[in-house]
Amino acid sequence: MALITQAQARPYLTAECYETAKTEGVLTYRGPAVVALAYGCGVREPEMLRLKRKHWRVGGEDRIKIDPDEGPPGTQRPLSFGRIVPIPEHVVKVVEEYLARLPEQPGPDECLIRSAEGGDVRRIELVGQMRNPGRGRDDVEERTLPSFAAAFACAMAEEEDERLAAYVIGGRPPDGSPWVKRAPPWDLVHATFKKHSTLWKIDRSFYHAIRRRGGANR
Repeated sequence: MALITQAQARPYLTAECYETAKTEGVLTYRGPAVVALAYGCGVREPEMLRLKRKHWRVGGEDRIKIDPDEGPPGTQRPLSFGRIVPIPEHVVKVVEEYLARLPEQPGPDECLIRSAEGGDVRRIELVGQMRNPGRGRDDVEERTLPSFAAAFACAMAEEEDERLAAYVIGGRPPDGSPWVKRAPPWDLVHATFKKHSTLWKIDRSFYHAIRRRGGANR
């Protein structure tokens, strides 16, 4: 799958909101938040649906804990492995903006991403809202959440140490890797992440407009 460029990702990350057929006006900032998690941290769609509030900014630091995706019953091996990865500054800002707009904050054991009714979000809601940034615009290609997570994985695939790359994207470590049952040192994870994560490279200035306009849209 081809890497999504910063220019292609920008409409999804800078949109004020993603409206759906079930909403009147602004839903929340959920759309940009979930794209930022996928494109900037490599969180896959099934992982995002299970992501708990307590896993966001673990220990008060900019780290996110991602549980393994065990796959449907009968799956022979996990679809992705658990890991703890850094959260880029840009992702922190977008997700915190989303959380600030929720009428009620999720509890520690509740899912971070909420439905329009305030419960745990369903996959169909995320799939539907992904069409919104390109609605009525010929210059925006329609993207899916899996494609943003795949773009993150493509960027990490450039890493010369494939053990680190596998850990950061939740992939299976190569045979013989010492990190099959334990995480690599945090400083190595952080260095690898910062080197290859696409969102580290995006000019943060275009987020300012989101914060300035935010108060009038609920």
